[in-house]
Amino acid sequence: MADYALFRPVLNKTEGLFSRNPNDTGGMTYRGISRNYHPNWPGWTIIDFQLATNSGISDKALGNKLKSLGYLEDLVNDLYRPMWNKIGANQLDQNLANLYMDWYIHKPADAVEAMQRILNTRYKAGLTVDGDPGSKTNGAILKADPNILYNELRKARIASYESQRFSSPTFWSSWVGRVKKHFPELNIDPWPIPTSVKVAGLGLGLGLLYYLSGERRREGSGRQTLPAPHLPN
Repeated sequence: MADYALFRPVLNKTEGLFSRNPNDTGGMTYRGISRNYHPNWPGWTIIDFQLATNSGISDKALGNKLKSLGYLEDLVNDLYRPMWNKIGANQLDQNLANLYMDWYIHKPADAVEAMQRILNTRYKAGLTVDGDPGSKTNGAILKADPNILYNELRKARIASYESQRFSSPTFWSSWVGRVKKHFPELNIDPWPIPTSVKVAGLGLGLGLLYYLSGERRREGSGRQTLPAPHLPN
């Protein structure tokens, strides 16, 4: 099962620290928390105080200052941990949980809808594609192969960002780069052979090898030595 504590270092790399990009519809952002979408997050009070007492400070410098505030990081976790539990990430493989949660933070409805479509297409889950990570969706995820699902979700996420090249011309390419850099494709067999079948096949192969080697031994022990041919003088 995945651990939220192992996800946080991934988030710190993908979302970074503090940003006030004027082209970002989310507005001011810290650790991926956008002020326009989460205006009531209590961490903004702390950030506003730091902005007021550090006039003219750059986003990078302020971000480095903010990350040292343990109580601010606690507030980040207070927001994200319920999201982690809502999508059932705590019950998933760690790689899949990291990818899914990272997309859910960035584009929640897109992440869940993509997951639901994949489950319907590949596993015939019969889910309503509504962007709601409910119990049916979470349960269907647990029945799927986590590695295959990871690769399918990764592919869907890249395709989703690429489709936004005109609606989000400033950011779409960096979003794609984020996925490729931090969530590499897994090298797996898309149609894996069950372990029980592999073991049975190995046993059959060893048995056949043993049988054939025994036949050779028996043939060797029963072989007659022919007399040397007589050559004329």
